[in-house]
Amino acid sequence: AGSDDEAAAGAQRAERERAALMRDRLAREREREFRQRELQEREMRARREREEESMRLAREMEVRRRRAAEEVAARRSEERRRREAEAEAAAARSAGVAMPAADREEWARAREEAELRAQEEEAELRA
Repeated sequence: AGSDDEAAAGAQRAERERAALMRDRLAREREREFRQRELQEREMRARREREEESMRLAREMEVRRRRAAEEVAARRSEERRRREAEAEAAAARSAGVAMPAADREEWARAREEAELRAQEEEAELRA
């Protein structure tokens, strides 16, 4: 009977050890799955952040491009007005009509501003 008790105790012990090993294996598997899910979530979050940053940069570049185009259009328009004013002044001079001093000053100021803008644009293009 003693050997039967020992055999039964041994079988119970083996069963407990097997159950403990199964619990450990399941716990490790759950931990691995948890870590895998965590990693996937981090990767998805990082990818979403990169996409959002990329879209933000694209919008920023579009705004800059549009602003630059508007500035170029405004400069061209201003230059066209200046050239027309210069042509009118030249025509008036050639027709013998004297340009009033205030208009001459305004024309000279406009020419200086246009030259400064042209220099600034060249500097920007070089930068």
